Amino acid sequence: MRTKSGLVYLAQSLALFFAAYAVAGSYGDLTITNPGTAAVTAGATAPKSDYEVRIRFTAGGTVGTPGISYAVSLDGGATELQKDLGTATSIAVWSEASGVTVNLGAGTILTGEVVAFTTEGPRKNARVDFGWRGMVEQTNQGPGGANRVVFRPGDDSGRDGPIVAVQRPGMRDVTPPPTTGMAGAGIRTRSLWDWNRVGLVSVWACDPARPQVDAASVEAVERLLEDVMQGIQALAAGLVTWGPPIWVIATTDTQYGREIRIPLSLRTTFFDLPFATGTPRPVVERKTPD
Repeated sequence: MRTKSGLVYLAQSLALFFAAYAVAGSYGDLTITNPGTAAVTAGATAPKSDYEVRIRFTAGGTVGTPGISYAVSLDGGATELQKDLGTATSIAVWSEASGVTVNLGAGTILTGEVVAFTTEGPRKNARVDFGWRGMVEQTNQGPGGANRVVFRPGDDSGRDGPIVAVQRPGMRDVTPPPTTGMAGAGIRTRSLWDWNRVGLVSVWACDPARPQVDAASVEAVERLLEDVMQGIQALAAGLVTWGPPIWVIATTDTQYGREIRIPLSLRTTFFDLPFATGTPRPVVERKTPD
């Protein structure tokens, strides 16, 4: 009986966990101050991140007729972008990359009208990779776009963790039964040694609407890291210990998000499985006298 590499198994299981528990982005309730007659509603597209949206109409008018202008913000008004509505009947908030849209019904928009709401970005939507190549690869493909989680064995010098005496001794039922040539159904195996695997987890994420804003990238990384922690806790509770997180300070590849790396130790086990048949052999052979 062979067991899958602990880190490989953890990476593959986290990918399945993400796929099973993925949650699309959503809108909070809209609050409208000094409203006109035009109905303002959230769009059908899903937000790409957590935003504090604020749309402040700086010039009113009739929807569908040029003349309406507005200032839009994704951070509660701290940073605004001025735009003209023209003849449009919807607003892509900040840019289409945010995934946030607002629909405007027929009627009027008043100067000074303010629309405010929050959004929650998708959860557990990242590509999960394994190995040294994945650690340095840059890609915007797959679940979560640029968001990715990469597991790599060993520390920065390539050294893995120690093989130590069993920390959890005891017997373990083999299910399903072993293959032909080994012991039959119902056999129990035992732990021989524990291997405290050392690895590194890279979490890379970005806010697609503000890819070069460090504050937005840090928030995106920390949200994805929270999802990773939830997944690993569900998959390997008690078997993983964490080292201090390390933010990657790079001079390149910083135009689209940020990265944090966290050392981990994963306790895995070498198992002993006896064969179905065995013939005792003497350990000492006596030489026949001459």
